[in-house]
Amino acid sequence: MEFVQFSKTYIAELKKDNRNGSAANLQTVVNSLCDYFKSSVIPIENINSLMLPKYEAFLRGERKITRLNQFKQGSYRNA
Repeated sequence: MEFVQFSKTYIAELKKDNRNGSAANLQTVVNSLCDYFKSSVIPIENINSLMLPKYEAFLRGERKITRLNQFKQGSYRNA
């Protein structure tokens, strides 16, 4: 199973149920995992207890993130 595609489907269901806050939070997690793995395709088996300490260090570390904002314009921020 592929995590990003599964998550996109679940996020769409959350939005359909007007659970936009939950959908936004999950999208943030998906984005950060894509940044960590440097890929938009993440096999579910790659997310496990062995990678969590490195992922936590990644989240706590300094990084630069570029994303399209809600207006589909490029945005830049330090994380």
